[in-house]
Amino acid sequence: MNKVKNEHYQKLEGILKEKNLGEISNFEFKYQGFHNYTYIATINNIDYQVRISKSDVFKDKKNEFKYYEDHKDTLFINEEILVRKWFKGTTLDQVKLTEEIQLAVLSKLKNFSSIKLQVQEFNWFEDKINDDKYKNIIKKFLKQPTVLQHGDLVLKNILINDHNEIEFIDLEWIRTNFNGFDAISLYKQGFDKKLLMQYLNVKKSEFDDLLYICKIFDFYIYEQNYLEKLYSSMTPENLLPSFSKSSYKVTDKVIQRKSQQFYFSSIGEFDLFPSIYYENEKIVLRQWVNARSFNWCKGNIRRVASRIKQMHKVKSDLKYDFDIKIKNLYQKYSNNQVFKQIDDQIINKIFNHLSNPRDLVFSHNDLHQNNVLISLNDGKVKFIDLVDAGLNSKYYDLAYLSSNLNLNEDRENHLLKCYDQNIDKKEFYKYKCIVNFCGLLWSLSLEDSSQEKENINNILKYSSYL
Repeated sequence: MNKVKNEHYQKLEGILKEKNLGEISNFEFKYQGFHNYTYIATINNIDYQVRISKSDVFKDKKNEFKYYEDHKDTLFINEEILVRKWFKGTTLDQVKLTEEIQLAVLSKLKNFSSIKLQVQEFNWFEDKINDDKYKNIIKKFLKQPTVLQHGDLVLKNILINDHNEIEFIDLEWIRTNFNGFDAISLYKQGFDKKLLMQYLNVKKSEFDDLLYICKIFDFYIYEQNYLEKLYSSMTPENLLPSFSKSSYKVTDKVIQRKSQQFYFSSIGEFDLFPSIYYENEKIVLRQWVNARSFNWCKGNIRRVASRIKQMHKVKSDLKYDFDIKIKNLYQKYSNNQVFKQIDDQIINKIFNHLSNPRDLVFSHNDLHQNNVLISLNDGKVKFIDLVDAGLNSKYYDLAYLSSNLNLNEDRENHLLKCYDQNIDKKEFYKYKCIVNFCGLLWSLSLEDSSQEKENINNILKYSSYL
């Protein structure tokens, strides 16, 4: 990175000298995206955003050029470099999205949308996307007046200062379009649906139509233009720490390898999970969730239990095959010495129960504490890493989380009571035996023996409930 930074410093320094625009006293790297590197440079004692395009990316920036070329805060702009006054604020991904802040952003968006600028019209590619519903919705909305659209209004492209003043940055995708695209982007980032519907002055059915076409459009864009970049971004330096070693952070998104053919987008839009931008049979591209730290006090246990209950109500056409997955895993490791500590009769009973489950619901199936987050932005509990999601007993997620947290009896009872007043404790304890058996198998597959002793103890402790 230092080599790239030095090259960019020299490039900027050369332009400033050539144009007699000043001298650099500080040059700080901020972040990089798919298309650009962004720095903060102090020039003549004033902080500027310096955005430099990546050499392997060709992108027509004439629309953005029209916006910035006569702007009072622009020091220099060409096809490769933008230098403009830095707005001293925080990107919105670092703050809680209170109603006051959301309204401030929507007020800014209203003013931005009304700017009259001769820029290119947004291309929905309806001639290239084979989806009749998509085409019909677009035809309906094309009858509406056009506005100026940001086109990439994600939280990292919105700045806010201490006075709740808002600034939009990175306007490479500005186009004219019917109103709605930017609002849907905000919805995916955690903005309140009712506030957005009021801003757009649309009914729920119209909002859902906008959500549908934006979802289809995102899929097409990533499939056609970014798929190779997504795969090439799955590098060791982008790997997120986790047991599965399957997730990679790239800018404000996460690329995750899939372990099954299940399509996450098939279950619909829920604020229980991060927004999905793209997926195929190998990977899923989802929103990165900025999480705040929290402890497992009774209040937070209640919040999590309520969200688990909501997740378990998600409708799904999936078939139950969890027993087959565990059997296959056991066959692979059945000769391991660790299983000599568990009576064959216990193992047989575990598989008998797995083959005859009850209370089937849509389950996370890997609900350890690191997969439960409280979003910094909207304050909601969210579940991540659903690569093992599928049908399972409602007791599986509850038993898994309780075992992973090693909850004492009081807090475990609180978890169950907040989930359902009429919980079957015997069935729950049965699944505490089962989840520890599954956990033991996964530990073997990941070559991680840190929980082995605890798994064995819990299997034996709760085996009488089988």
